[in-house]
Amino acid sequence: MEAKGWTQRIRQGMDSMIHTLRGIHQGTEGSRAELRRLESALQSLQDREGNTSQRSATAIKRLAEILGHDRRVERLKDGKFEILGNYQALFLNLLKADASVVLGSAGETDEVVTIDVRRQIRWPTSLHGKSGMRVSEFPLDRLDPDGSNPYNPLHEAYVLGLDQAMDVEWVVDDAIAQFGDQRYESNVGERIRVHESGATFLVLKGWAKLV
Repeated sequence: MEAKGWTQRIRQGMDSMIHTLRGIHQGTEGSRAELRRLESALQSLQDREGNTSQRSATAIKRLAEILGHDRRVERLKDGKFEILGNYQALFLNLLKADASVVLGSAGETDEVVTIDVRRQIRWPTSLHGKSGMRVSEFPLDRLDPDGSNPYNPLHEAYVLGLDQAMDVEWVVDDAIAQFGDQRYESNVGERIRVHESGATFLVLKGWAKLV
């Protein structure tokens, strides 16, 4: 699916969940049934994955109360999940547990990723175990590559040093890596000098070794 279409799906999923939670807070018609449905969905998630986050009706209603404020909702839609405080994990689990949000009208899915909880949610600012790059938060509109300010991990997700200070040796052929504007093509046995972030990436990928 194109990035723009996927961004729209994410927005629709979040909007749907926020709408449902606000309805629960306001006590609109059918809100009790929606509360029971979400509680059941979280229980099913726990049964599948051993998830231990909040799943009670009380916790869901507290989250719904937080989203009763328009300003908080706007900040959440801008990617500021921290405004949810201790209920951030609950909101993310609700999105994942609600099949109508995660899979409804989403087109093709990657089954391996879909069933692996470790690939679904990574803690912001932590390091990705297979790249050494930072898990970053940013507004959803930055996912649009044609937007005014698209997110570029090749420039923004580095955490380690950026000085050309480390020598590595390629251990595979036909690999291509790019760091910022610098592009590298591999040849087994060839040595290159890259910055610490680049060396970390290549070693974790199994494409190179430190000299």
